[in-house]
Amino acid sequence: MIEEIEQQDGFQEGVLSKAKAANWKAMNSYTHSGFYQSGRRVKEKTIEANYKEEEIIDLLEFSDAIGMLTALQIALMAGNVELANDLFQRFKAELKRP
Repeated sequence: MIEEIEQQDGFQEGVLSKAKAANWKAMNSYTHSGFYQSGRRVKEKTIEANYKEEEIIDLLEFSDAIGMLTALQIALMAGNVELANDLFQRFKAELKRP
């Protein structure tokens, strides 16, 4: 699907395929009971969620970016350039936050 999308105007830069390449292995491991998911559920004496704060932040930031890109593209597909510009400005502001 990504290959087909990246043949469309505005997607030739390969942002989606780069995001997939950088995150696919870990996302599959979390989703399909792989090492990442299993390893993050074991504490010293219990079995429960044991995610590092950085991992949670990384996942939330990745999800936020995908959500913002999706909203931006929907606005463009709907022909609402004003909304697309507003979303883009918000997205840029979020990227600058520490």
